[in-house]
Amino acid sequence: MIHCSSHTIIKNRLSIELGKVSEIFESLQADGLVGGSKVYGLRGKDFSYQGQPYYNLIFIGIPEKATPRRFQLQFGQAMKEAKRFHGKNLLMTAIGEDVSYWLSSAMKGLLLADYSFDKYISDKPESPELHLGILTGIDSASFKKEEQYTRMMAKAVTTARDLVNEPANVMTPAALAAKAKEICEKNNIKCTILEKQDCEALGMNSYLAVARGSKQSAKFIVMEYNGPCYRR
Repeated sequence: MIHCSSHTIIKNRLSIELGKVSEIFESLQADGLVGGSKVYGLRGKDFSYQGQPYYNLIFIGIPEKATPRRFQLQFGQAMKEAKRFHGKNLLMTAIGEDVSYWLSSAMKGLLLADYSFDKYISDKPESPELHLGILTGIDSASFKKEEQYTRMMAKAVTTARDLVNEPANVMTPAALAAKAKEICEKNNIKCTILEKQDCEALGMNSYLAVARGSKQSAKFIVMEYNGPCYRR
């Protein structure tokens, strides 16, 4: 699980000076390791400055005119690098004139890349919480709105992933219908479950033809949301 927060100053200050980070970047760029669309992680133990080790660094390459989807993918790759380092605290900088354009996509990439379906793994390793701090000039109200939107979207995607990853003998039509009802009840959504006889009455013969190959009774789920739209 990831906890997000917005900071202008963090309690444990980073010992890295921006000038030194630029030097490191230029050196890695000369070797062709960073830049373009590359994502490159560097362990703090591999380099130092004035005798002091640095934190792990992750350089995220963003191509020119990158779409929100591209930002999401690049930051998702960065999360994989962070997990490879077994980090518990992740600091991300979000500065510049177009931050509002890509911040939500970046956070979404981090959140979704942290997903794993390990429900049926008995000997799974303990997964520590990852704390994500974001250094940004965005005011706290705007940041909170962006985070709320991003978490809502990420939760919807991970819920869908969980349903898809369940084995067929567990996520039966009846179980999926029950889950749909549960979601609808919590979110003020109208839910209608059409049974086999309902589908026959509506002439849904092609749909029922597919279901004939299963011992499970067909369930056609209709979810209708008529509430206010969420606006960012």
